[in-house]
Amino acid sequence: MKKSFLILLLALFLVNFAYSEYVSLDNKAYLPYEVNVISQTFDEVIVEFKLNSFEVNKITIKGKEYSKINIPGVVNYLEKGKPDIPHINRNVIISDVGKVTFKVIDSEIITREFLPPVPSKGNILRSVDPKTIPYTFAKGYFKNQFPIEIFKISTPFIFRDYRGTNISFNPIVYNPLNNNY
Repeated sequence: MKKSFLILLLALFLVNFAYSEYVSLDNKAYLPYEVNVISQTFDEVIVEFKLNSFEVNKITIKGKEYSKINIPGVVNYLEKGKPDIPHINRNVIISDVGKVTFKVIDSEIITREFLPPVPSKGNILRSVDPKTIPYTFAKGYFKNQFPIEIFKISTPFIFRDYRGTNISFNPIVYNPLNNNY
């Protein structure tokens, strides 16, 4: 019985691994992504975002194959009909005065070709089975880059005694005109 269970467990693992492609951008990295505060002064915060790896699964919709991209520990966009692509959000404490702006100091862009991304099913309630929600494609799905911005900063907020802002990083951007990420 124990041997049968181990064989079944191994078979399930291999089946799951067969449908999933692991893409490593940094072989030395342990975590799939890193968010590090490099320095923080009264008027400046330097934050480093780094994508080290992600998973790509193939999903068939109406006879056509699409890519489902996952970064472990990261949420995907929940805009129904838009590409189901992960994005990383972090809150940062900022000074009590002044405007919030950002500047990209350095970047490295790696282009990869995959199948088009699956569309998001939107924000689904826990009481609804996701398998019952059909995939739909929003207008302009195959014409416009998504997301448009790689970085985005929110309006500052106050949480208890601290002023902060949310930094949204989109490490994967889909360009349907070139069919690459």
